[in-house]
Amino acid sequence: MTIQRFIQERGIKVIFHFTKLRNLGSILAHGLVTRNRLLDKQHCNDGYRMDRTDAVCASIGFPNYKMFWSLRKQNPTEEWIILAISPLALIELRCAFCQENAASNNVSGLSIAQRSTLEALQRMYGDFGEKERKDLPIPDDYPTHPQAEILFLDGVPLRYVGAILVQNEAMKQKIEKSYPRNMMKVVAKSDYFGPRKDYAHWQVIA
Repeated sequence: MTIQRFIQERGIKVIFHFTKLRNLGSILAHGLVTRNRLLDKQHCNDGYRMDRTDAVCASIGFPNYKMFWSLRKQNPTEEWIILAISPLALIELRCAFCQENAASNNVSGLSIAQRSTLEALQRMYGDFGEKERKDLPIPDDYPTHPQAEILFLDGVPLRYVGAILVQNEAMKQKIEKSYPRNMMKVVAKSDYFGPRKDYAHWQVIA
């Protein structure tokens, strides 16, 4: 079994990274870059990286809605977008697979080497504590824990980003007008700005 084969068997089609709309111009010019390459650290989602890495964080199948909701509450005047990344990034880029939030003790205690294996990716799809995956109403491509993360250790070049998801049609039109040379699709997809469908199963521990 290889990572590529596992991705195919799971039907993994997309990876998501959310960010502030104000960052889009820089992303279109430079791709998703790691924190130490950002000229303006205020544009980071996290003021401080609790997972002690410099990576770009992303989620398979559905955004990390708990983190996304929290950041939007902390930044009520900001507008947000979600970038859709090709699963080829999991094969071709240097990345780490985290079964839950990368800042959790269970994950941050593991080395990057331990989190960069096929086995680490497979663990994202196993049972989690007392939660049995078979009891969760989620598709095969979703990791079990809603806060499972991918860490892209060197960032994500623009060629892996295929679309920009926004919350409504007005935002879609705003981006298309503001960035007329953008070659990516802009799609209004409000579902990805809410919780995952198994939200009720995780209210206590997520």
